[in-house]
Amino acid sequence: SRQCSLVSIPGKHHARRQLCCVTTGAKPNAGLANTLGVGQSTSTTSCAPGIVVMGAQKGGTTALHSYLMLYKQLKPSRKKELHIWDADRSFKNWSGTLLSNFKPQKHLGENLAFESTPSYLASTMACQRMATWLPPHTLYVMILRDPVKRFWSELQMKLRRVQQQDVTILSIMKNAQAIRECILNYPAKPDHPASTIEKLRTATLGTRNCIVMIFGPKGKVVGTPPKLAMLRRELESMKRGSDHSRRDDFLRCLDMDTADLDSLRQCFRKVKFLRESIPNVDTIFATEGQALESRCPASEEFEVEEARHVYSAISRSQASCDQLIQTSLCPECENQYCLENCFESAEVRHALFKHGCNIDGRIAYPVRPLTGPSDCEGPTCKCYPNAANFADISKNFLWRGLYYPQLVTCLRHIPRHQLLIIENEELRVAPNATLNRILAAAGLPGMDFSTFSWDDANDAFDSLYPNFETVTGWSADGSSKTKIPDDVAQRLREFYREPNEKLFKLLGRRFDHWL
Repeated sequence: SRQCSLVSIPGKHHARRQLCCVTTGAKPNAGLANTLGVGQSTSTTSCAPGIVVMGAQKGGTTALHSYLMLYKQLKPSRKKELHIWDADRSFKNWSGTLLSNFKPQKHLGENLAFESTPSYLASTMACQRMATWLPPHTLYVMILRDPVKRFWSELQMKLRRVQQQDVTILSIMKNAQAIRECILNYPAKPDHPASTIEKLRTATLGTRNCIVMIFGPKGKVVGTPPKLAMLRRELESMKRGSDHSRRDDFLRCLDMDTADLDSLRQCFRKVKFLRESIPNVDTIFATEGQALESRCPASEEFEVEEARHVYSAISRSQASCDQLIQTSLCPECENQYCLENCFESAEVRHALFKHGCNIDGRIAYPVRPLTGPSDCEGPTCKCYPNAANFADISKNFLWRGLYYPQLVTCLRHIPRHQLLIIENEELRVAPNATLNRILAAAGLPGMDFSTFSWDDANDAFDSLYPNFETVTGWSADGSSKTKIPDDVAQRLREFYREPNEKLFKLLGRRFDHWL
């Protein structure tokens, strides 16, 4: 079992409160157990990040993450881009996912954890979730980039992914006969009688073994480890399903001419086997651009409701929660039975969650509110209703560069003093000064980063995340080698002109090189 609590950790300017959790059953840590007020049979602790780098994608988050890794007291997540707060699937078990990605601390407060997920900024739900479930002293760093350059950089990254996928497609076609035999020689139909269950088990095992021989880490097909793992799951799914139409469509793809690569891409995408596609600028403007303009006109200026403090579910005092219950939510209740009935109301529970109340311990920590886009609050929710989840955000190019509505959404939940906004050029031109701004905002001693080069930072990143570049299509050289066409650049400048001006007004500073 896991028990979580806020722990005060001395900082340079003030005591920082970190969310730390201990788990029963492992090697005891008596000092930590006493600090958290739990029994001494508990183990060492893992603490949630005190710094979250949250976008924008292709804005320099990976470069910033790499530089921060050079600071010894900052410990990065085991996985780059955790997607805890912008993916419902991860959010349902956010504490387990979060803490499993950070190394346990032997001594409480010996370091400060951090993570970087660019799409948190573009999500309509991530800021609300983080403000609710991360400690009040958490520092959120937004790194912004000229949205025109950001758009083109993302487009080139997607093209690299398609090129990597093409290598896998051609490798599949080279091994088409072996794949066909693997699928057809081990039919695993669901209507086998019980008397043939052993044959069915053997057939299924045979299928899985031949799939691994072809798509395994040392198999015949070439591809990144995550891509091959996904292909193994897709083939096994085809075998288990009662509807064989998808399997038959896939087999037809294997009969196609390898010279027609575009038709092969379309065929595999149709059967949902390999899904990367070449993005088209005209199509993006015709679909996403028009949809955004109808829901979120560039001329619209939103009312900015800034949070003055965090409604954190782990920092709200029991006294304030009791007052909320007695005066607003359950004013007629005078006994425990009445209160328990009152707490059964979904509206009451949602209000308690929103205000960070744990209902006097009757709900096991952590609770899990706000799991869908319908919970988005504020005028900007209409701009992109489906931008709660990373899976939806990743399909859209223009929205990621609309920083103005994204920042308005975040300011509703995270106070401005907890947000540090830096511009991509600042990190590129003056990394030492920019990084020390972040350390100062986090209450950490400064450091002379000028003794390190970008190669040092990149080497540190590669040592912890060796497959990141091949899996994501990210490039250590963030500048695209393909120049953006003048007509595309002008079209994007016009699209972002008004939102950029509103962003500058909101920030109280300008980035005129964006215009």
